[in-house]
Amino acid sequence: MREVINKNSNCTLKRISELHGMTFFVEAYQRGYKWDVQQVLDLLFDIDEFEVIGSRFYCLQPVVVKKIEETDSRIIDKNIANKDIVYELIDGQQRLTNIFIILSLLAKDQLPFQLIYKTRPESESFLNNIANIQPVAFDLLPDNIKETNRQVNEIWKLYITHNPENDNVDNYHFFKTSMLVYQWSQRKDIVTFIDKLLQHVKVIWYNIQNQSEVEKVPVQTKNAEQIFINFNQGKIQLEQAELIKALFVIKFKEIVNLEIRSIHINQFAEEWNNIEAQLQDDRFWYFVSNDISDKKRYNRIDLFFDILSNKSVKTEDYLFAYHFYLKSNKSIDQSIDNWKKLKDLFELLKEWYDDRLLYHLIGIIIYLEIKTIPDLISIYKDKKTIKNKIDFEHQLKSILAIYKLEFEIAKLDYKSPKETKIILHLFNIATYFISDFNYRFPFDKLKTQVWSLEHIHAQKADKFTDKQEFIDWLEDVQPLLEDIVDNAKLQESKNLLEELKNKELREIKDKLLAFHNTLINILNKDNIDNLCLLDKNTNSSLGNNTFIRKREMILEIDNKGEIEIEGEKHKVFIPIATKNVFLKYYTADTRHIQFTYWGKKDREDYISAIEEQLENFLSNA
Repeated sequence: MREVINKNSNCTLKRISELHGMTFFVEAYQRGYKWDVQQVLDLLFDIDEFEVIGSRFYCLQPVVVKKIEETDSRIIDKNIANKDIVYELIDGQQRLTNIFIILSLLAKDQLPFQLIYKTRPESESFLNNIANIQPVAFDLLPDNIKETNRQVNEIWKLYITHNPENDNVDNYHFFKTSMLVYQWSQRKDIVTFIDKLLQHVKVIWYNIQNQSEVEKVPVQTKNAEQIFINFNQGKIQLEQAELIKALFVIKFKEIVNLEIRSIHINQFAEEWNNIEAQLQDDRFWYFVSNDISDKKRYNRIDLFFDILSNKSVKTEDYLFAYHFYLKSNKSIDQSIDNWKKLKDLFELLKEWYDDRLLYHLIGIIIYLEIKTIPDLISIYKDKKTIKNKIDFEHQLKSILAIYKLEFEIAKLDYKSPKETKIILHLFNIATYFISDFNYRFPFDKLKTQVWSLEHIHAQKADKFTDKQEFIDWLEDVQPLLEDIVDNAKLQESKNLLEELKNKELREIKDKLLAFHNTLINILNKDNIDNLCLLDKNTNSSLGNNTFIRKREMILEIDNKGEIEIEGEKHKVFIPIATKNVFLKYYTADTRHIQFTYWGKKDREDYISAIEEQLENFLSNA
């Protein structure tokens, strides 16, 4: 049974199998089929990897058609099995051609529809006989599109050498797709794939029933039919947002006054594009969302629809919001009101984003998942407690202050990485906000990079392999032992250093490692006062170095803004508090400051700075 997108409209969802017996007539104004290697492989892999769960389905972009009557001169002499179901294909030729090629090669007995080209009969003939072309094996490299494309081009050159009559641009693209489908299919469960394609892949089917709707549009622009002209972004997969978009447009099409209808549709299109453009800015997206996947990469507005439909995080129905709007967009007024609610939500979040204090408070609350956006909106709109913006700011600070009380900062360590990272992230945000009034903490970097805890001063002697490394280590720990007034261990280190200089490493290595193990608890290297944040790549590059060497490397990396790993350069963001640590910014006694090690006083002042900065940031004074 067909699923209707909107009752009493021309728009429905159709499975590929429901196109059985139909013929699609491709007019002269249509551009030729030109899907590239990436698009073809994306569709094949996406459908293959799509999980059929319940009523879920994979949705392609719209197919816009207009019924052609049996008496139409264009089809009278054509070899069409059923002339009662022939449609002019206004939009969707690329998608249907690709499906046609896939089924022609993998399941010709289940080929549901026919394609006719008005001005390109040679292309039509080639396409209809594409399954008879001898396939050629090659190395399909999904991660190397350039090389895959090169190989297919070589196969095409060889083919037209023996079949010069088929050498045209349409056939070239048909041929490329057929070779890709063939090679891709060699290691796949084709039976399951074909079932998914026929039964669980759907298109938005828009049938223009009124002839005047087409006649008002110039011929050269028919392939971007008016309903979808501002919406089709060339993507292969159509997600929930695209379905909801169609619901709004179809409902606005019911406005009787043509001028008012045009205004509503054009304004809606412009507003949709402006909101989506703002959401495509990662700085804004990662302020409002923790979603680092690419699932909503091209339809981030979906987040707002999920919020407004009260979708639960536990809901597995990925079309939950679509079904909500299917029920609630029953009238033009309801559609207008629903769209206004989305615009109001966007404007509120944009207002919070533009306010520097709210940006930092809300950004970290969302990141830590203390509250959701609907929670924050409820707090904001609670007139009993929130009279103005200052009240809202105080409430947000109180939320974070209560959350911070769960942590005893001085006792956090490397063995509690989640909690330690949270406090250090909070510390960095507070530092940026308080110390640099023109800077906004980059939540996009916080959420998209992998962060790790870096020991500020920590050398692991058990990882050393040569004599000089042990010598450097003993020289490095001596100031630390002197700083914490452990004279016995200090003297032991001096004795070992002298002994090492006069003996082979193998003679004294066991004694050195035993000494190393006794220092672990004394130096307490895993406590938060000896930890800072670094991205995973930078952390790995620092290795097992001394404090002073790490300092040099971090300042150099920060100056360049990038790091090179195995010949590839990666952009790097060094958090401000981490830079401050290696600049000894938090050390109070500037008269006797030293940069050779991270000492006892440095650690004490560092902890004091963390606690003081967080207290200042979250204070309502």
